[in-house]
Amino acid sequence: MSDQLSFDEQISRPALYWLLFTQAVLVLPHLDGLPLWLFGICGVCGGWRYLIYRQLLNYPSTISRTLIVVLGFAAIIAEYLGKFSLDPAVALLVLAFFLKILETKVKRDVYVVVCLGFFVVATRLLYSQTLYATIYALFCCMLLLVTLLSLHQTEATDYQSAFKRASLL
Repeated sequence: MSDQLSFDEQISRPALYWLLFTQAVLVLPHLDGLPLWLFGICGVCGGWRYLIYRQLLNYPSTISRTLIVVLGFAAIIAEYLGKFSLDPAVALLVLAFFLKILETKVKRDVYVVVCLGFFVVATRLLYSQTLYATIYALFCCMLLLVTLLSLHQTEATDYQSAFKRASLL
């Protein structure tokens, strides 16, 4: 079996850019409640995936991915030692949300990341149910829909039409 992906299976450049941008926007409200080192890992994962797309780095090996997951899990356990609350669960979800991007090769993988994104949006609403938080959550859901739309578009479209189409959905 060849390592080459068919054109239909590949992630387009706009879809990858939307996905990386959406991930960054979704995790911003969690800055006040999660440890800062976690956002460093998020940035490294996003940058690594961008460099993979630019063919400057390779996908991490199975051993590397396993090591990253174990170290991330151990760091979260050490950070929240003895605390059984919502924060460690949200930290694990955000970690998984960004680690999944490192193994995103085909469109099916983007679906998983987008579904995790909807859960990340929902977790922010567990902390704050203000009007602003709800509007921000709806905006994030729109971004996730635009990401899904960009995954299936064959021609380039502008941002305004992409948001219009997502709002209709």
